[in-house]
Amino acid sequence: MQATVSIVTTCYNKEKDIANMFDSVIAQKWDNIQVILVNDGSTDKTGDIIKGYESKFTARGYEVIIIEQENKGVEFATLVGLKRATGDFICFPDCDDELDPEFVSLQAEFLSSNRNYKITACDGLDICGNSKTYRTIFPYLVGNEPILILEDYILWKITSSHAFYMIANSYLKECRVEEFYYSKRFGNQEQQIMIPLVAKNPLCKYFRKPLYKRIRNLNDLENHQSHRNAKNYSTLVEFFTEFYNCQQETINKLDIDNKNELLQLSNLSKWLTILKYTERYKDVDNLRREIFKQLFDEVNNYLDIPISYQTVSKHSALFYQAVNNNVIGIEQKHFATNNRRIIAWGALGGNAKNILPYCKGTNIEPTELWDMNGDDVSVKKPNVDLLQQNDIVLILPTSNKEIIELLQKSKVKDYMTYEEVCHITALKKFPELREKLKIGGIK
Repeated sequence: MQATVSIVTTCYNKEKDIANMFDSVIAQKWDNIQVILVNDGSTDKTGDIIKGYESKFTARGYEVIIIEQENKGVEFATLVGLKRATGDFICFPDCDDELDPEFVSLQAEFLSSNRNYKITACDGLDICGNSKTYRTIFPYLVGNEPILILEDYILWKITSSHAFYMIANSYLKECRVEEFYYSKRFGNQEQQIMIPLVAKNPLCKYFRKPLYKRIRNLNDLENHQSHRNAKNYSTLVEFFTEFYNCQQETINKLDIDNKNELLQLSNLSKWLTILKYTERYKDVDNLRREIFKQLFDEVNNYLDIPISYQTVSKHSALFYQAVNNNVIGIEQKHFATNNRRIIAWGALGGNAKNILPYCKGTNIEPTELWDMNGDDVSVKKPNVDLLQQNDIVLILPTSNKEIIELLQKSKVKDYMTYEEVCHITALKKFPELREKLKIGGIK
């Protein structure tokens, strides 16, 4: 007999989207499903659509639980749904997203047959209009199977969203998630579920398939409380302050020995994250300097580094990269560079302007510059047909997927992304951070 999978979904004013989610649930290649829908006081036709699908779910053979409540926020609604879940395994898809037909079956079959695993996870697609972006939830994974580590979660090495996971109900109870959970109108239920689970370092089965589809439309994004659509610096800081307050409040409830270290790491992550996202705003140079000072202070709180603030502030972007890349565990590439042509691809872009001056005098100083806007004299236009096996290519644009695909079809064997170039140059500038900031690390 199939194990029971509880799908817990909260719904609030999503009359245009929830039918697609419900249809994707009905299309699952798994028959033993418990559907728990919490209507969090919707004022549109969401409640009517939920009632209309009750008979469709029942006809599919699913158990259906519909909970109506006054609007209390997604955090409270999620907890209400979780308390009613009796399935062997539980997942928490958003009501305006969609599931691949194998989302439940692949993960539930594995958990049923491998009881030493408590969690499974999958990749996804971010869909907005005609745009589709592949979303990998373990971008820094080395190896096949991740062991979930709380330090990695704090540092965004693991996606914060619980929607990409399936979790054994027994493990949720073992981790006392309901006990640690608290209701707060902020839209941050993910951390309250994931942090207690990840704190026990569970082995996770990772399906490298886009089984979860996050659907976004521009109108909803404008009204959605998120760092991605914060209209100004103050809103951004307010969002992340509340986000990390929630994170730290959840960490404080854990019964663990390294709590103080994790709270310090959370503060470090906060200022790294805020500094990263302030790049989108204009005329905030003074504010960025203040944030950078906060970041420097947090690094010093975490470890004692023999570097003065005056020295660091002259190379703020590189110091940021040194701290960020070390704490998230980017591996440094090693290959001989002597007597080899080193090509900087994207040499006229913003990233190149930031990093190429620091490459001078290092073993990755470019010998040739490429850019699509080049003059074919000092800066050549890219031509992969001219690449040789012995060449090294520094890929400087942030959006590099197409370039990497071209290089993988060429004769070139060695290339570096912008992040990897930053890592090498940053550690040469600030070697003091090389060993001291090795934190976490997905195994």
